[in-house]
Amino acid sequence: MQPAPLDLRVNTLKCEERIDALREIINAGYDATSTPWSPIGIRLEERTALGRIPGLLDGIVEPQDEGSQLVASLLEAQPGETVADYCAGSGGKTLQIAASMKNKGRLYSMDVS
Repeated sequence: MQPAPLDLRVNTLKCEERIDALREIINAGYDATSTPWSPIGIRLEERTALGRIPGLLDGIVEPQDEGSQLVASLLEAQPGETVADYCAGSGGKTLQIAASMKNKGRLYSMDVS
């Protein structure tokens, strides 16, 4: 069994084009590609210390699996809307929804714990 790859999501509030973040990560020596389905995802083939990934500490990329990226993308939240995330977990989808709303609107983040 192989370990799962590490997926990252590009923060569209800080980086408009995924290719810019991907280029920085590749130039730092990582084996990285675009995710097959998410238009804002980057996949690292090997796990690594998160703090060493270019852009992570600056908030340009954030760890988030591609499936969660797709769920938030399918919502197509727009600026000024009110959205409730009832399965927020650690907040990755909530952050992605906020970015798609350009930080304008109301966003409620809830989970059972």
